Amino acid sequence: ILTWPVAVVGWVTSMVQQAEASQARINEFLEEVPEIENTNKASTEIFGKVTFKNVSFTYDDTNITALKNINFTVNPGETFAILGKTGAGKSTIIELISRLYDTTEGEILLDDQPIKEANLNDIRSQIGFVPQDPFLFSETIGNNIKFGKENATENEIIEAAKNAVVHNNIVDFAKGYDTILGERGVTLSGGQKQRVSIARAIIKNPKIL
Repeated sequence: ILTWPVAVVGWVTSMVQQAEASQARINEFLEEVPEIENTNKASTEIFGKVTFKNVSFTYDDTNITALKNINFTVNPGETFAILGKTGAGKSTIIELISRLYDTTEGEILLDDQPIKEANLNDIRSQIGFVPQDPFLFSETIGNNIKFGKENATENEIIEAAKNAVVHNNIVDFAKGYDTILGERGVTLSGGQKQRVSIARAIIKNPKIL
C-alpha cells in the first residue's frame, strides 16, 4: 500500500526542484533592466520620415564599428535600398531605426525629431520588419499572419496574404488558413515562410516597413 505513495512523493519532490531551478532562471530574466528605456510616456504620432545624421555605431561587446558617418533621409512613401557585403552594417541600421540600440555618435531623426524623444512603444508598433530567418509559431497560418495585428479580420488576413503572394499556396492546403504549422513553420517551404512573415509585417500597414 505504501510503495506507490512513497514513489509519488519522490517524483513530486524532483518536479518541485526542477520547477525551482526554472523559476530562478525566469526571475533572473524578469529582473533584467533594458538598456533602451522609454523616456516619453506621451503618445507619438509616427509619419515615417527617417534621417541619419553622421551616425556611427560600435558594438560594446566586440568593439566592432559597424557604421561610420552614415547620412541619408527617407521620406514617407519612399523606398530605400541598402546593399553591402556580409557584416557591412545593413542589419545594424534596421536595429537603430527600431531603437534596439542607440547610436554611438551622430543622431537619428524620426519625422525631424530626435528618435530618443519619441515614444518607444509607438515607434516599434509602427515598424514592420521581415527578418532573414522568420520565426513562425506552432499555430494556424491565419494566426501567424494575425500576429502582426491581433484584431485583424479574416478579409484583412487574406488581403495581406495576397499582397505577400502566398494566398494561393495557403488555399492549396486541405485546411487552408486553419492549417497548423510545425515549430518554426516546418510545414512550409523556405519561400513560403518568408512570404507568411511578409504578410505578418504588412497586415498592420506600418509607417516604416
